[in-house]
Amino acid sequence: MKATNFCLSVSRKNEDVLDLVDEYSDMFGLSKADTIFTILREYPKLKMKERVREIESIRTGGYASAI
Repeated sequence: MKATNFCLSVSRKNEDVLDLVDEYSDMFGLSKADTIFTILREYPKLKMKERVREIESIRTGGYASAI
């Protein structure tokens, strides 16, 4: 399989996010590119967990804390 190149241009207002990518790269033991794609792959799972918690909170009467 041929590797695909990907270039990400980061504006000055988003430079602080690069520090987060560096931190996560160190935590995961991955390259920056692999870290970004790992986070993107995990996002739908995390979002679904958040929705489930909100629904459970509404069912148990804790609607105010779900917002």
